[in-house]
Amino acid sequence: MARGIPGSLLLVAAAAVAAAEEPAQDALKARALKAKEEEKAHQASLEEAAAERRKALADLGVVEVATLGGEADPGRVVDIALVADGFTKDQQAAWKPIADRMAANFATRPFDAHAARIRIHRIDLISKESGYSSDEAKIDTALGGSLRAFPGGKLLQCDTKKAIDLVVAAVPEADYILVVLNTNEKFVASANSGAFVLLSTAKVHQGSLVVHEFGHHYINLVDEYVDEKQSGAGPPPEGIEQTWNATLQKNVYRTKWHHWNIPEAVYRGEKRGKPFVWEDNVRCYEGGATYPDGVYRAEELCHMQRGKGKEFCRVCTEICELGLYRFFPPILSVAPVWTLQKIALNESVDFEVVPLPMGATGPAARVAWYLDGRRVDAKKLKVIEPKPKEPGPVRHQLRVKGADFGEGTHQLTVTVALDTPRVHMDEGMLSAAYTWTVEVSAKGLAVKGPAAVPAEAGKPVAFTFVPAEKLPACASDGEWMQFGLHIADPKSQAEALKRLDGAPGMVRLTESIRLLRDGNGNVSGTALATLKSLLAEAAEAADDAGRLWPLDHFFDEMPRRVWQFTDRPAMLDGFAELCAAIKGIPQLPAARGKDADALLEDIRAIRDYNRERETREPKPPITDKKLK
Repeated sequence: MARGIPGSLLLVAAAAVAAAEEPAQDALKARALKAKEEEKAHQASLEEAAAERRKALADLGVVEVATLGGEADPGRVVDIALVADGFTKDQQAAWKPIADRMAANFATRPFDAHAARIRIHRIDLISKESGYSSDEAKIDTALGGSLRAFPGGKLLQCDTKKAIDLVVAAVPEADYILVVLNTNEKFVASANSGAFVLLSTAKVHQGSLVVHEFGHHYINLVDEYVDEKQSGAGPPPEGIEQTWNATLQKNVYRTKWHHWNIPEAVYRGEKRGKPFVWEDNVRCYEGGATYPDGVYRAEELCHMQRGKGKEFCRVCTEICELGLYRFFPPILSVAPVWTLQKIALNESVDFEVVPLPMGATGPAARVAWYLDGRRVDAKKLKVIEPKPKEPGPVRHQLRVKGADFGEGTHQLTVTVALDTPRVHMDEGMLSAAYTWTVEVSAKGLAVKGPAAVPAEAGKPVAFTFVPAEKLPACASDGEWMQFGLHIADPKSQAEALKRLDGAPGMVRLTESIRLLRDGNGNVSGTALATLKSLLAEAAEAADDAGRLWPLDHFFDEMPRRVWQFTDRPAMLDGFAELCAAIKGIPQLPAARGKDADALLEDIRAIRDYNRERETREPKPPITDKKLK
């Protein structure tokens, strides 16, 4: 009992507090009950929607939709729908293991490194009759699957519109469709106008040929086998040279895949200043695109042959790997997402980037931070690894104080690049960046709020703080760099780079370096001009900070880029001009002058490489007529 206060008064006070609390408790109970009822109604609506969807699918003949693998964020996956046609209700048990065996083939490279992002959806579809239609017999199946005569054997067909409508209803997120007909006949499978691939239940399609057919559909790879019934007696067309994995050039040093004979370490900038040594990773094998003579492929075995390879060759793997990054760019997420941040000198702000999580066989993420273009000391960075019992992505964090920036407007950039031996020519698709503009003031952000708040026992207290100045809605300011998406079309790329005219300097720098090589293998003149402009502006700056800000990121990335332009030697002059511009910067640190000299040495090495490969004695192509 408190000293000096009569017990009777304490009892009265306690009773008064209890009486005041009763209305508040009743209000809380009412709110909790209402929330529970709303949750129950919401759950009921979800169940009703699910029931309606099940009925709609049942009307289409779908009895089940099962997802095989793929654990990543649904927005960052490749969804493949595997649809059965010609299976009756009694044959569904036979269809499921076939689908499982087909799905298992996506564990080969390059898909093995992205297992969490490859989702295969098995659609169990009931047909009235078993099998397929032919010229001799009409079979009533759900998708009207049939076989027709074809110069190379037999051609698979089905009702295209019906198949697409079915998949849209069953797996609306599907990116690719594989339709499997219930027939064990061996024939040539057909890719239907880019809409989907047709396969059979034959054992060859349950094996690597499912990935072979997917390669046609997914990345426009051509066949690498010989089939004179398809190719005919005429010479191979010039158009073959436009494909990824076949060429009319028999000199391997002049082919589109000559870069695979350059050591990987050279591409990574790890052998600068050392003598160049050729490697023989790829050759020219005669026979491809169904032609026995005059067409060459890069390696002896590959998925793009008929059951002759257990995985894609290096050339096909490279383009398939790049194709996957159309769906999931290197940056998974950033925080904060607003590109404009306001802090005071005595305040701090936490920044974070989460690179795309990769499996054990996937590429390693290279993360770098830049404050006003200068690389942040690694000692200030924090890398949070997931715990064994709490799996998750690796998080890269940086806490920056306003005093670290200094009063004024600054830029903080994080770059993420994925290093993988499967890709030599990355075309900018394996790198991304994000830039924040940070405004630092001498004092904190002023807020308006009540000087005093009246309160009454047992009743909740509510009050509001609002900023004294209007905060800009700047979510769109980071569109250039949100995920660093690759733009393959040169015209669209030029338009995108033009949008960067008013962007922060680091945005222009990182994007120009990333998009130097366009999707056609050419050098972007717009990107090169932007780099020259940035370096010229830096050279004319009044202080050292203004002159040197672009150089850290420039020399982090350019040694890894120049070797990607070996097939455009004329454009190497532009890179030499960039080095000359850097060497002309007043008060250039000696270390940076050495970096520029080393880059010029790389350019000279590339020119020597080009001269040598023009005169280098070609290795004779390897002829193997057995790849039918």
